[in-house]
Amino acid sequence: WFQGKIDFAPPVKDLTGEGYTLLGARLDQVADKPAAAVVYQIRKHVINLFVWRATDQAPDALATAGVRGFSVTTWARDGLRFAAVSDVDGRDLTRFAQLVSTP
Repeated sequence: WFQGKIDFAPPVKDLTGEGYTLLGARLDQVADKPAAAVVYQIRKHVINLFVWRATDQAPDALATAGVRGFSVTTWARDGLRFAAVSDVDGRDLTRFAQLVSTP
């Protein structure tokens, strides 16, 4: 679906077996850069996974923080930056990020 709309291929994993249902995707922007937004759900909580080109190639470790009642997990890998955002418990979001970031 993203082909021809952005100049990178975001990882879109089927995580249904892990409890994360893929709902869909859209184009978005993060810091004025084109981004893919891949939407998952766990129980009744939506997770937005934003993916955009990194400005450097250095991988970053997973980091989770709370922002205005939301959990945000960020990392970088293979020239891409990732941010998973949800109102789900931070442990569920970290687990989600680990599943997505595993090659």
